[in-house]
Amino acid sequence: MIHFRRVLATIIGIAFLFVFFATLGVWQVNGIVRDTSFFQKHIREAELFDDIYPVIVSDALERYFTEDNVAGFELPYVVDNASALAETVLAPEWIEEQVAHVIGEVHPYLIGTNDSFNVKIEISDRVSQLAEVIQEPEHQNFLHALFIQEFLAPLVVDSLQELLDMEITSDKVINAIERSIPSDALLGQTAEITEQIVKNAAIPDEEELFRLEIKELVYSSLIGSDAPLKVMLKDTGAYEAAVDMLIPLIVEELNASNTSSIAHNSLDGSVIKIKIGENLSIELTSEEIQSFLEDSLAEMFRGHARIDQIFDPLILYFVGENDAFSIALDSSDLSNLFTGFVNEKFLTTFEMKYRELPECDPKTAILFAQRQSTQELPNCRVVGLSVEQIQIAAGLPIFPSLTRSQVEHACSCSIDSILSGLDTNQMLEVIGFTSGISDSDYKNMFPDQIMFGNMEMIAMFGESGHEIVNNVRTFVQNGYVVRKTDTLFGSDPLHELLIYKYVSEGIKFNESDFALWMESDSDDQRPAEVDKDPMEDRLKDIHVALSTLERVTYPLIALSVLLLVIVSILGGRGWRGRLQWFGTWGLVASSLLITLTGPIYHYGIAPALINGRLVPINALDMGQAGAANRLLIDRMLSLMESMIGAMVLPILVACLMVAVGAILLLVFVRFYHRGKHNYSG
Repeated sequence: MIHFRRVLATIIGIAFLFVFFATLGVWQVNGIVRDTSFFQKHIREAELFDDIYPVIVSDALERYFTEDNVAGFELPYVVDNASALAETVLAPEWIEEQVAHVIGEVHPYLIGTNDSFNVKIEISDRVSQLAEVIQEPEHQNFLHALFIQEFLAPLVVDSLQELLDMEITSDKVINAIERSIPSDALLGQTAEITEQIVKNAAIPDEEELFRLEIKELVYSSLIGSDAPLKVMLKDTGAYEAAVDMLIPLIVEELNASNTSSIAHNSLDGSVIKIKIGENLSIELTSEEIQSFLEDSLAEMFRGHARIDQIFDPLILYFVGENDAFSIALDSSDLSNLFTGFVNEKFLTTFEMKYRELPECDPKTAILFAQRQSTQELPNCRVVGLSVEQIQIAAGLPIFPSLTRSQVEHACSCSIDSILSGLDTNQMLEVIGFTSGISDSDYKNMFPDQIMFGNMEMIAMFGESGHEIVNNVRTFVQNGYVVRKTDTLFGSDPLHELLIYKYVSEGIKFNESDFALWMESDSDDQRPAEVDKDPMEDRLKDIHVALSTLERVTYPLIALSVLLLVIVSILGGRGWRGRLQWFGTWGLVASSLLITLTGPIYHYGIAPALINGRLVPINALDMGQAGAANRLLIDRMLSLMESMIGAMVLPILVACLMVAVGAILLLVFVRFYHRGKHNYSG
């Protein structure tokens, strides 16, 4: 009978082993899954973000910056500087605390302890931290150069090129802006800007995000002979280009106001006639006068002193110091320049007409030799005559022949000119134009002053240019305004509106957001044949499973103890024998579990972790994953190892305690009053 009982006890003992193993597993899993601090503790102890964060940030920056250099800095320097800035503002420790905070809020919801959760992460202090950090010297110079070269300089270059219709190199613009806007002047406003961002982001109806005041910076960079931007405009030819745009307006103004009232001159259609004598005049077409004006005005106004006369009031208008301006441009030099132009035209015209005249007869030629100034176009052209021809024309006796001196004495004139003929210059001298014509012949042709104001400037730049001018005035006077609807980070403006909301209200996340995120993130990942249950159903399944684990934990413990008691009763004789069976099976169960832990980990868990590391490594070799992904997976698997170890350790400790208790029980049974009693197990 005893043998049958012990066989039955052994069978029940084997069942006890399985129940014992299951009990320890369920007990530990149930305890850990419901322990929020377990996950928070391991996140903190793993220092996960200390290693991963710099690599992830560097990898993201290298993907974002595609050029070899940014703002004149080599890409490695840019990445290092931006990474250091990010690590200071969003420190790994801060991220770690936020993750622990999120776990503390979300975990009770996931396990069914709470029906809802609300996560709020304040980031306004991070924005304030950013404002402080970027003013540090190691970041200030880089951010200053980045802002100017990547944003401000292209804006200035594009505006000038569109306004003046000329090519402008960005190097000179960048140099001028850097001299005009020092880093401390620009980034010194960051604290105020940060305050504006936090304040305005909290007001839904406020369109403005922040405002950068630049009026004083622009004023100091443009006003004064040595002002950097002013020197840049001169060096790049922008002044000359603007003058070239200005000249046609002045020409039009001159033509419109003067050609109909040119003293004693007359206008015949598009030809201006300037009368020189009774039958002597020159004709100038409107195209010729316009060409003269353009060339002359360019010569007059391209000197830097004259350019400053034009542009200093213009700049004051641009920066908003004046709402209007009017410049009196000195044009008195036009008359002097016009003298040379008209004389050249007169000589050309006279020479052409003189060549076309018929030859003068000797009698008429003698009149020219007598220097009778008529200031009229001659009727004939004086060619060479002989002494005999002059003698006859003067009415002198043919015989005897007279000498040259006798002929000159008889006609009271010098016959040198008519002996050889009168060329153009000699004829001009004869008719009284030795020094050309005088300005009295075309006085009042041009005004002594030309007025140029903001209305003329608007006409000069045209409709599109006028819009640019107004935008520049608004930009300088009101500052650079960044609105919430502006796209600053290369993303969807709607996403950026969320950023502003996060700054003012913090990042808020509740169970509804979590459900939407899980659905959008996981639905496309699962096989088609798997039912896509709503998030609520999936969480309900998790809660049911955890509730089941909790309900069966204590029954399993009771069942384990009951089975061990049954084994003890069936297998032993008397109380000593039963205690001995109780201790033996307890020792076997705990020792067996301790012994099997190593092989289970080696053959079951370790291969999965090793494969988890090999997959990203192989993908990296094939160019499908970056170092950041590899490190992230490696650290996550290390965290899993740590958590698995933390889960197994209490089980091993429990087994060890059971084993020690069993050994003590066996020792007690073995040696208790052994000498006074006979015992057979």
